[in-house]
Amino acid sequence: MSKRVASNLLDSFPHANVIFMERANVLAQFASLTAAQDTGLWMKFVDALNPADQRVLPAPPKVDFNFPRFKVMFDQRHDWITFFHDEMEKRDRKYVHLVYEEHLADTEKQAETMSRLKDFFGFDVNVNRNFLQSSVRLVKSASVPLQDRFNNPHEIPVLLTRAFPLDEIA
Repeated sequence: MSKRVASNLLDSFPHANVIFMERANVLAQFASLTAAQDTGLWMKFVDALNPADQRVLPAPPKVDFNFPRFKVMFDQRHDWITFFHDEMEKRDRKYVHLVYEEHLADTEKQAETMSRLKDFFGFDVNVNRNFLQSSVRLVKSASVPLQDRFNNPHEIPVLLTRAFPLDEIA
């Protein structure tokens, strides 16, 4: 999505606020984004009426680390964060930046985050931990060490792997 399109969307919904969510580990972000772009599978939702529907997918596909592609993703990520922050401030709208691992890692954090969002935005939502857990429809991929998400983890620069260890579960 271009910034012009995003700006037009914000114009079309003058009272909309934005919640920007991302992973803390930019290598995990890159692996997920690359896999989604390569496979066309961005997310999968559970059929709540079908108890046989899987709530966990197999491990995500491995991707090739490519530094130029990583740099483009990283630069675009920074540009989008800056763009939304600036646009929301200009439009006097509420904007929240969440990090999955910090705010949504477990049901307790999810309930706490939802409670804060409820208060911040004035949402009328049920923030009961059991309700949130049973209402989640998004299917999570099986967790694997980050190094197992790449075909070529040895090609990732050491500076990146020191900041974002490959033994983290992603």
